Amino acid sequence: MSFFSGFADVDAIVLSLAQLVDTTITLKVAHDGILIGILTNILAKGGIAYWLGGKEFGKIVLSFFLVLVVIGTVLLYFL
Repeated sequence: MSFFSGFADVDAIVLSLAQLVDTTITLKVAHDGILIGILTNILAKGGIAYWLGGKEFGKIVLSFFLVLVVIGTVLLYFL
């Protein structure tokens, strides 16, 4: 659900998962869900920047966003 919610916005998934910690889900599940939502949102916004901003602008934005996604993916597996 975090993956699909990340396409639109991350606020709702962050608040929902934060409220569920220690009652329904563990901290690790909430952490992973929030990070997945954030990474999906970054990729979606990068795609929008590439599509609407032109190729040059899109390449710059996507290169920075891909670095963020790689860092986030590493954090997802090691934390």
